[in-house]
Amino acid sequence: MTLCIGGALGVLPLLWGTSLICLWLAQRFRLNHLVLQSVNYLLYPVQLALLVPFCKLGQLLIPWGPSVAPDQLLTVHHTGVFAALSLLLWLSYKALLGWLITVPPVTLLVYLVLTRVAKRLESGAVDVAGL
Repeated sequence: MTLCIGGALGVLPLLWGTSLICLWLAQRFRLNHLVLQSVNYLLYPVQLALLVPFCKLGQLLIPWGPSVAPDQLLTVHHTGVFAALSLLLWLSYKALLGWLITVPPVTLLVYLVLTRVAKRLESGAVDVAGL
C-alpha cells in the first residue's frame, strides 16, 4: 500500500505540497513514512514529465477557462503576478482532474495485483527462484 500511494502521489501534478500530503497520509494510515517519501521523491522527474499530458487531458475534459499555448508559459511572468497565479491555478486544476481520472484507478489495480502476488509468495505457491 505504501508503494502504491507513494507512486500515485509521486506523479500528482502539483509542484508543491506532495511532501506534506505524504507526511499526513503516512501518519494517518500508519504507513512507512521513509518509503512513502522516497517513492515520492524518486518519481519527481516522472511528475514533471506527466505535467503537460495531465494538463492537456484536463483541458479536453474542461474546455472552459483559459487555454494556454506552450509559448504563453514562457512569457507568463510579464503578465503580472495575479494573472500568472490565476493561469497557474487553472492549469493545476485541469491537470489535477486529468490525474484524478487516470492515476487512482491504475493505483488500485496495481495494489490489487501486488497484494495477490504477495499472498501467493507468502503461501509458497510461487517458486521464488522461478521468478
